[in-house]
Amino acid sequence: MTATSSAATSRKGEDASVPMPGAEWLKPLSETPIRLYGEGLGFAATRLRAQAQLLEELSTAPSPSDAFRRQLRCIQEAWAFYGAAGQKLLSSTLRRDRR
Repeated sequence: MTATSSAATSRKGEDASVPMPGAEWLKPLSETPIRLYGEGLGFAATRLRAQAQLLEELSTAPSPSDAFRRQLRCIQEAWAFYGAAGQKLLSSTLRRDRR
């Protein structure tokens, strides 16, 4: 083993070209926010599609009472979706943090 090859490998066999060898503990700290942002964007996209669909339905509503009924249905579906998505996000975050 030469001095050059031993300098290229750190004390525990880690690659010295890695900017911060031994910083594996940082990986979960950066993965969680990225995963949460991704899930949040997916959540927002789903709700925006539902709002667009509601607007399309409202444009064809024959009466104000029918438009109100459609809005009420959309609100009920949104609340159910918010509850399910929140539980899913919370349980997946807790499950990953326990690992």
